Amino acid sequence: MARALLLQGPGRFSWADRPDAHAGVGEVLVRPRWTGLCGTDLHILDGLHPRARFPLALGHELAAIVETGNLAGRVVLVDPLFACGACPSCRRGAPNVCGRGGTIGIDRDGGLGGLLAIREERLHPLPDQVPDHIVPLGEPLAVAIHAVRRVPSVAGATVAVLGAGPVGLLLAHVARRDGARVLIAEVSPSRRAAAAGMGFALLDADRPLEDCRSATGLEGADVVFDAAGSAALGPMLTAFARRGGTLAMVAAHAHPVAFDLADVMFRELSVVGQRAYLPTDVRAAVVMLGEDVAALSPLVTDRLTADDVPAALERLRAGEGLRTVVACPG
Repeated sequence: MARALLLQGPGRFSWADRPDAHAGVGEVLVRPRWTGLCGTDLHILDGLHPRARFPLALGHELAAIVETGNLAGRVVLVDPLFACGACPSCRRGAPNVCGRGGTIGIDRDGGLGGLLAIREERLHPLPDQVPDHIVPLGEPLAVAIHAVRRVPSVAGATVAVLGAGPVGLLLAHVARRDGARVLIAEVSPSRRAAAAGMGFALLDADRPLEDCRSATGLEGADVVFDAAGSAALGPMLTAFARRGGTLAMVAAHAHPVAFDLADVMFRELSVVGQRAYLPTDVRAAVVMLGEDVAALSPLVTDRLTADDVPAALERLRAGEGLRTVVACPG
């Protein structure tokens, strides 16, 4: 039996004993060790995620120890996405948008539910220099890598990142690594401090749009990443971009937001959607995390136990800290 922390309904957690998972054909067993908490977990907590069903064990940003198979004994980053492999999206190499697939911790139990059965190709060993509790950062780092790969080359470009949460800072890190000049818009003092500590230029907290235009000779940024998911920013998103520029939609919006489609047309902007990542992005994230672990480790600001999950999610809602990782039960 496995001890599991289950979300029984919006805002309601309880502990339960559940049968251990059993590996199917092509699967191995992994024991979750650390899981990160993010905005997706908040959407599930509030009953706003369109796919999540209760009861559910959260936890899709996963570091785990492999118990069976060729990688037994290794600490791995788990790629939590699963796809059917047969639909048109999968056949054209886009399993991240598979209509029949899903994500561990959203569509099925995640890291807070105990032992998991996973296909071995979705397990990625980390370089020895990456501490176990930092491994979950690999999942949002894969999100950032995929987002930067979805837009035109940022080498030599000016990139505006709206939002300095963990994904925003990871986007900024990847873009700068690829040769971009990065400007960050953020209102939270603690997150502004984190961005400054990583060496990023900050736009004025009260006048980010005006400051962005001033910093770019009134042109606007070449690429704008929406990592904030703020309804208040929606009407002005297009204005951050130069004529012919690109808007990359990375943050998940819980509700429809106002958006200036006329500006998209008249200034010939490109709008790029982005969902999760591809297997190649996860592999790239593992390499990058190993190379840049010293720079990225400060993004993990809290290490807690599973008993602390409800309070940690409320701190996340309040914008406190950056990435919280939780020691998984069992």
